[in-house]
Amino acid sequence: MRGKSSAKQSGKAVKSGRRRWSPVILLAPVLLIVILLLCVFLNLDRVVKSGIEKFGSRAIGTAVHVKSVHIGLKEGRAAVRGLTVANPGGFNGKNAFTLGEIGAAIDVRSITEDVKIIDSIMVLEPEILAEMNEDRTFNLNVILGNLSRSASSSKEKTGARNTEEADQRRVTKEEPLLIIRNILFRNGVIRGRLEFGGDRETVLRLPTVHMRNLGAPDGATPTELTRQIIGELSRRALAEVRKKAVSAAKDRAKNEAESAVRKKILGGF
Repeated sequence: MRGKSSAKQSGKAVKSGRRRWSPVILLAPVLLIVILLLCVFLNLDRVVKSGIEKFGSRAIGTAVHVKSVHIGLKEGRAAVRGLTVANPGGFNGKNAFTLGEIGAAIDVRSITEDVKIIDSIMVLEPEILAEMNEDRTFNLNVILGNLSRSASSSKEKTGARNTEEADQRRVTKEEPLLIIRNILFRNGVIRGRLEFGGDRETVLRLPTVHMRNLGAPDGATPTELTRQIIGELSRRALAEVRKKAVSAAKDRAKNEAESAVRKKILGGF
């Protein structure tokens, strides 16, 4: 009798043990996900900094560096400091773009969604270097060429030609999908070096650049967004440089014409 009683108690203990451990086993995947999310959020600044440098360099074809990133998810704010885009090879200047102070407002509710939304980005006092090399080619034209080749290469790799293929491409992408509602560049300057090897700079004002709904409606990758943003800034800066060059050429022609008239008049006496 004692043996049977002991066996029953042992069986109850085993069943009780199973009941105790079952909830823990079921919770284990949830706990693992929570731990992973905590690791991501605790290192979010580093992750975003690394992503900007990686995807930015991939899109532009030159090195992108960031001094620091601070993400405040609670406030829905982000700050990026010391973002630079290196000049292409064959040019003297160190950086083609220097975007010193960048502030962003994040839609926190979209963090867990497939497409993350950035409500606004403000870039204050950006500097763009427009430099000419010995072939009389501007560095910004080289960057635009890099952006175009990067986009073509990306399309060839994906080979997406219909909606189903495009959807599948989105699922397998390593980059997150983003929408930027507003991005504003204010109080920027363009430093133009219009002669190869010359130290003389022409400082021009960069008109305010306001871009809206980038990546809408389905989202775009950071690489795709970088191509759009840097491409637009490059084109705007080159337009200002060309405008200045045309104005300077007209002034030279006017001065030369006036000089020729003066010489002719004085020579007639």
